[in-house]
Amino acid sequence: MKKVDTITLIADLNKIPWSILDVYSNYPDEMLYTWIKLVLHVIDTHVPVKHKRVKTSAKPPWLRNEILEAIKNRDSRLKKHLERGRRQRDTYNKARTKVLHMVKKAKSMAIRKELEKNRQNLRLLWKVLKKLNPTYNAKPMPNNLKPSRDQANKFNKHFVSIASSIIDKNQPINPDLKQLENLFIYLLSCHTE
Repeated sequence: MKKVDTITLIADLNKIPWSILDVYSNYPDEMLYTWIKLVLHVIDTHVPVKHKRVKTSAKPPWLRNEILEAIKNRDSRLKKHLERGRRQRDTYNKARTKVLHMVKKAKSMAIRKELEKNRQNLRLLWKVLKKLNPTYNAKPMPNNLKPSRDQANKFNKHFVSIASSIIDKNQPINPDLKQLENLFIYLLSCHTE
């Protein structure tokens, strides 16, 4: 409110036709609503609402202070590049590449830690995996690629026989998740490029 001209604000508030409120003398809710609308209209013209971006205090676990410093360095180099021209472009490109590699490595390490931490708890493990590769609504398959009922029955028999053979052995299931972990790390690296 530093740059508000209070004299014109008060003058415009005095110009409001307050007699309109007399119409709502039997309806206090409508009277209050109308009063608020009249006053806020004048205030908004003299003191517009400023929108400020508030950074969240919760940052991703992989975002370390050294990455934030590299991002600030990259941004300052971009500003210099825009001011000074071509010569600063190379330093900006190097800083940008450094930030990309740092972020990619940090995300990969965080994912590996999450996968390792949740190795025994499949529900939490799937939560981590779904965060990596969220599901989207798939487009319908073209008719010439749709599997036939015979193919579907063969697949069903195959998967049912696998499940029954595992259940019959009564052995605890300890899946080797290394290949799955490598797959999702690869998928993550594809998304960050």
